[in-house]
Amino acid sequence: MPTPTPGPRVNVVTSQVTLGEGFETDIWIELDAPRPTQTRVDFTVGSVHGQPGASPDDYEIAASPIVIPAGSTRAAIRFLALHDDRVEVEECLLLSLLPGADVSPGPRADALVLIGNDDGSDDAGREPLDR
Repeated sequence: MPTPTPGPRVNVVTSQVTLGEGFETDIWIELDAPRPTQTRVDFTVGSVHGQPGASPDDYEIAASPIVIPAGSTRAAIRFLALHDDRVEVEECLLLSLLPGADVSPGPRADALVLIGNDDGSDDAGREPLDR
């Protein structure tokens, strides 16, 4: 009985990005080989266990799922950190590629997204000490 060959694999090219509120970045994903048809890649964005996460009001994703065009190996997930006036601690998100009908996640299936505080004090949520 023949051993099934694994389907195409997709990986995240950059495993960590840092950006401030009001800025955007591309998180590139890459297939292990071009395909003759377009490739749909599903993903999730969530918080990292034990780290302050961002609410969905803090960011936008340009497209979900992302589609890699036929004959190509790369596409970008456009990530925008929305500006607000709240003083917050650095927020940490995890973008994870998901298995789907078209592809399987490879060994680099996650990207860490850090959104820095740009609204004043680094002591977000803390009251000043009485002197």
